[in-house]
Formats: sequence, C-alpha cells, structure tokens
Amino acid sequence: MRRYVLARTLAAIPVMFAMVLVVFLLLNVLPVDPIQVMITQSGGGQVPSGTATQEMIDSIRRELGLDQPLPLQFVSYLGNVLTGDLGTSYRNNQPVAQLLLEQYPYTLRLAFSGMFVTIALGLSFGILAGLWPGSIVDRALVFVATLGIAAPTFWLGLMFIWVFAIVFPVFPVLGVGSAKAMVLPAITLGLPGAAIVARLTRSNLVEVMQRDYMLTARAKGLSSRLVVVRHAMPNVLAPVLTVMGLQFGNLMTGTVIVETVFSRPGIGRLGVDAILNADYPIVQGFTLALAASYVVLNLLVDVLQMALDPRVTR
Repeated sequence: MRRYVLARTLAAIPVMFAMVLVVFLLLNVLPVDPIQVMITQSGGGQVPSGTATQEMIDSIRRELGLDQPLPLQFVSYLGNVLTGDLGTSYRNNQPVAQLLLEQYPYTLRLAFSGMFVTIALGLSFGILAGLWPGSIVDRALVFVATLGIAAPTFWLGLMFIWVFAIVFPVFPVLGVGSAKAMVLPAITLGLPGAAIVARLTRSNLVEVMQRDYMLTARAKGLSSRLVVVRHAMPNVLAPVLTVMGLQFGNLMTGTVIVETVFSRPGIGRLGVDAILNADYPIVQGFTLALAASYVVLNLLVDVLQMALDPRVTR
C-alpha cells in the first residue's frame, strides 16, 4: 500500500508542475500590460491614463522582475509558489495566499454540502431504479437523471431562486449564516453529479443482480434486503466511488458558478471578481488552488479505492 501511495503521489507532481506552467503562460500571453493594470487598480480605477511616467513603469517592471526573459520569470514564479507566495493583489494590495485562505473554507463547505446531495440523491435514485429495472419508477428516475445532466448549473440555480425564493419564499437566497441558506446552493451544485451517480449505480446494480453468485445467494434463502446490502452493494460501490471522486473535483470547479449566482463568498466568486477586474495574481492563485484541490482529491480517492479493492494495484 505504501508503494502504491508513493507512486500516486509522485505521479501528481508533474501534473501540478504542468498546471503551474500552463497558468503562467496563459496569463503572460494576454495582450494586457500588468503594470498598467496595477497602476490603474491601485488607484481604485480613478487614475487617468497618461499620469504614470515611463520611468515609473520601468521601475515597477524591474522591481517585479518583469523585465527578465520569460523562462527566468517562470523559475522565479515557481520558486515563489513552492514557498507559498502567490503574489500580491493589484486591487487591494493584499497577499493572494491570505485572500484564498480566507475564502477557501466557504468553498469547501459548499462543495461538501453539494457532495452530500450528490451521494444521497444519486445512490437513492440509482438503487431504486436498479432494483426495479424497466418499471415506471425506473423510467421516471432515468428521465429525471437525464434532465439533471443536461440542465446547466446556472440555469438550475436561477430556477431554484425563482421558484423557492420568489414564487414560494421558502429558502433565503443571500446569507451564509444559516443552514437554510445552504439548501438551494447545495442542491444546485450537487444535482448534476447526483444524476451521473444515479445512472452509474443503476447500471451496475442491474448487472450485479444478474451474476451467478447473486442467484446462489437468493437460492440459499437469504432475504432480498440482505442480498442487496451484503453482496450487491460492495461490488456496485467500487466503480461508483471513483466517479464520486471525480464529481467532487467537478463540484470544486462548479462552485465558481454557484457562488456567483447565489452571491456567496468563496474562492470561486473571488476568482470571478479578479477576472472582471484584471487582477491577474488572484486569477493565477485561484486557478492553482482549484487545480491542487482536484489533484489532491483524486489522489485520496485512488487510495480509498485501493483500500476497498486491492485489485486496483495489480
């Protein structure tokens, strides 16, 4: 197990290096001068064009190392990232790492709430549909799951706001202090993943129920509930677990839309605001934070899957 964990960890290192490189290059090929953006943002957008002299711009460029060749800039940026220095915001002159750490707990709370919705609805609907394949229940749940996959997240959020906050004011739209304020964002975030988990659970359960050892267990007189819980579900959940891990990574990226639609704090909304204000250090840090979360979560899922099914290492 230690060898497997070490191998997966080492395999994640080049992925993270590639992400740092891609983010660095993408933001350096944009046709925007970061010095001009910095000067404008530092004045709250009130600095008229032409007030900054060329000497001032050259001085700032030398101070930040932006006058060096691009490879040297990347080496310097990589060294800063490895030490936890993600730069300083152009807009409020605060460390990017500090801003991300302040907003990250809100995003994690939303992502875990969305994952709870994904697991609860996905497994429940998938098991119900898989136990009675071809029935009205199965067809209705498959139809709902298809709609959940096809519907865009932002559209779901707007519909939930319209129905459950305007037409029937049951849940609040704004605010982060109460559990009720988390209901609509969590359902909006977790519903597409629940549809995927439901379809996969259904197909796996239908297949497992037709295997010989399941027929043997029922022939021995075991109750249907015991057969499903003890013999079917362990084999059904093994591949579903992998999809859940991937869905959690998708939930982390999906928080960008949900936090924006519901005006919630978090790194997603922080990143959107940074893009609109051309605050490139925050955009870089926000992208790296999401990428690192995705890689770490998939690493944890691989380890958990190996613990449940040692055959994955073979």
